[in-house]
Formats: sequence, C-alpha cells, structure tokens
Amino acid sequence: MKKKIEELNKKILKTIDSELAEAEEQLTKAQREIEEGKRKLESEESKHMGQLTQGEKQIKLAKEQIALAESKISSGKGGELIKTRDELNKGLKEIEDKEKALKAQEEALLSLGGII
Repeated sequence: MKKKIEELNKKILKTIDSELAEAEEQLTKAQREIEEGKRKLESEESKHMGQLTQGEKQIKLAKEQIALAESKISSGKGGELIKTRDELNKGLKEIEDKEKALKAQEEALLSLGGII
C-alpha cells in the first residue's frame, strides 16, 4: 500500500510539475510580450517627441519670420509700400476727376447739339 501511495504521489507531483512548468512558460512569454510592448511604446514616444520638437522649431521660425516682416513693414519698406499705395490712390482720384470732367463736357456738348 505504501508503494501505491508513493507512486500516486509521484504521479501527482509529476502532473503538478508539468502544470507549473507550463504556467511558468506562459508567464515568461507574457513578460517578453510586455517588454516588447514597452520597447515599442518608448520608440514611438521618442519618434513623436522628435516630431513635436521639429514642429515647435518650425512654429518658432515662422513666428520669427512674421516678426521680421512686420518689422520691415513698420520700419521702411512698409512705409514705401504705403507711400506707393497713397500715390496710386491719388493718381486714381485724379483720373476719376478727369473722367467726371470729360463726362460733364460731353453732356454740355450734347446739350448744345454737338455730335459725339
């Protein structure tokens, strides 16, 4: 009887050892998957941080360019543009005035019976 108990204990221990080995294998596999996931996450995080940094640099550069353009406009080149615009508006006003004068002359001639 003792021999049967020992054999039964051996079978139980063998089954338990087999199940524990399988569970340990699954645990090791899960740990590898977790570590791989962490590495991928760190890689993606690094990649996206690089992209964010690059985007921030581009935004900063664009802001600097805008500030430079605004500075140029207010310091002189913009003044030249404003002066040119004012001169063009003055010329346009003169043309409109002359057009009105010509129309008035045309109406005066028509009222006198002239041919146009």
